[in-house]
Amino acid sequence: MEITDDSGANVFFDLERKKNKRRSLNLYKAEIFSVTKRGEAEVIFYAKDPDIGYDLSIQEMRYYMSGQDDARQGYDPWPSMAGGFAFGAATVFYLEGGYVPFLTPFIYGFSMQIPYIKIKESSIRDKRNTISDFYVEGYNKTARSKKLLSNFAATMAGVVVSSVIVEVSR
Repeated sequence: MEITDDSGANVFFDLERKKNKRRSLNLYKAEIFSVTKRGEAEVIFYAKDPDIGYDLSIQEMRYYMSGQDDARQGYDPWPSMAGGFAFGAATVFYLEGGYVPFLTPFIYGFSMQIPYIKIKESSIRDKRNTISDFYVEGYNKTARSKKLLSNFAATMAGVVVSSVIVEVSR
């Protein structure tokens, strides 16, 4: 990635794709925390501003983003997804088909937001970040959204698969 211009309200950069194809993209500076050009110092665009919801200091935001990144790459919702698939399938068989089981992804997905999110050591890239509550907050927020979407999809898959089985067996 090569930054071509960051003088205005946007940051323009080029990405090198497969087969040496280049693609130009841009982002608003408000969407970017910082930029480091090759051979230059880091330029931070983030500024603490409580009026627009930027309540964290620069170091606190670094912890928060580190937690988000670790959750994105290391959090695994497979156990609850397997439970969602089984719950969706069991609901269809218990209610013998129909439309009501298609509500189970919503029920299961939101009910699985209640349990505590455990941060596993294998998903942490820098152990020093875990001392911060902002790291935990960033990790939890990202892990919960990942868990919600995954559980919804797995439960819906369980409902659809078992609905097909019920309809074919009739």
